[in-house]
Amino acid sequence: MWVKTTNRRELIDILQARILEDSGGLFSRYEFSAVSSLSPPHRTGDLILVWQDDPREMLTLPNLIVADGDERDLLAWALTYLNTLTPLTAYIRVSNFENAEQAFKFQPTPNLHRLENACAGLILGETATYLEGQRDLNQVPARACTGTYSFVMARALALGAVTMESDTVSNGWFEARELTRQTSVPLTKDALHSPWYVLLGLESGAWKSDVRDQVPSSVLDAILDLYLKGEIDNRQWRSLESEVPGVGDLGKVMRGPREDRVLVLEDLVRHFRSRPEAASLSIAFVLGYLASQIAPGTLDHLQLVSPYVHIFPGILLWYGFCAGLHRRSNVASYAGGLGRRAIREVLRREALLDRPTCDLSLAELRVINAKQKAIFDFRTGSNTQLEVEIAPCITATLRWPPRTESPEQLFPPRLDVDALDSIQFDLDDTSERLQEISLRLSRLTARADATRGRTERKPRRR
Repeated sequence: MWVKTTNRRELIDILQARILEDSGGLFSRYEFSAVSSLSPPHRTGDLILVWQDDPREMLTLPNLIVADGDERDLLAWALTYLNTLTPLTAYIRVSNFENAEQAFKFQPTPNLHRLENACAGLILGETATYLEGQRDLNQVPARACTGTYSFVMARALALGAVTMESDTVSNGWFEARELTRQTSVPLTKDALHSPWYVLLGLESGAWKSDVRDQVPSSVLDAILDLYLKGEIDNRQWRSLESEVPGVGDLGKVMRGPREDRVLVLEDLVRHFRSRPEAASLSIAFVLGYLASQIAPGTLDHLQLVSPYVHIFPGILLWYGFCAGLHRRSNVASYAGGLGRRAIREVLRREALLDRPTCDLSLAELRVINAKQKAIFDFRTGSNTQLEVEIAPCITATLRWPPRTESPEQLFPPRLDVDALDSIQFDLDDTSERLQEISLRLSRLTARADATRGRTERKPRRR
């Protein structure tokens, strides 16, 4: 990679420059260095511009700007002085040295290893939760999955950007939703966090103590059984009895005919929905696991548990998670391969020095919202969605434009008189055609009645 240390004044000249001139031109003014690793800025206020390719051949926009300290000050300055590149992070990644150094260590080839289907199950389960049983997953586009918390976490896991010890992605997703004024989701932070903290523990081989504080040990042991053996054994079911009374003998029952498994699930749903503790994590896990055992490794019975997303928060996440952990899981193929399309985006190759594919970064979104009057009129890739990079190479899809507190529309449609006249003409024309068809039908009916009458009056032969 190629770097140049500069300041803000010189940055304006470089960003406005085009193709390098001959000797005596830009090449003689600017010095670029080829380096194998990045060093922090030496002085306060310095900026390090980074190119993936040799900028001496053609001076294009840098791929990365490394700012001294907090990058928000630079982004606020750019909104004023670089207004032809707004948002700046749609064209150039901007980062401080610590975050850039960490992003350079991301896995060059994203990989989820054995947990690929489990991640697909969590993404599909969360997407189905937001549909609240009103639509089937077959009716939603693949992009709907990229707006979920589970998609962002799967992407971070595939890149090596999140571990049990370090997770800066989770809060970024919630903050991006808040800043863009998204509607609330029918899941609490704990309901979203819990399956993912369990999954991260499976990936690393151990759970931190704070995860054990959030998820009961009996649930963790049962999930470990499922991960290693493909099912929860009788001993673990008896252990779950302390958290979820009445489930100690379910291990034997769930090996019976499929019809019996469906009846067991329905009976437990009726039993727990009337109890005050029915919203607990343990019950949501147990019901999600039982649903996954009706047709192991699939989401074929999603509609069976979808009506209970409000009663048992997280039930569909646990359903997808458990179905994905099955050794012969096929959850990625559900709904016409919806999970496979989501995983394709999760495993998409992207490096820090590649051009951004987002509309803006979370850091720049913070700066825009901090202004007295937020600037929401920047160009986006879609009229209905906003791509926010909440961490390097990790992008979430959000609804756009943002909703307002007042009933007035943010972008009210203009009254098109010609269009209204055209619609009125079409309505009049359709009405005339309907009247003509009705008249023809009446005539045919009259003729049929007359013919039937003559036939009835015809004398019989003696």
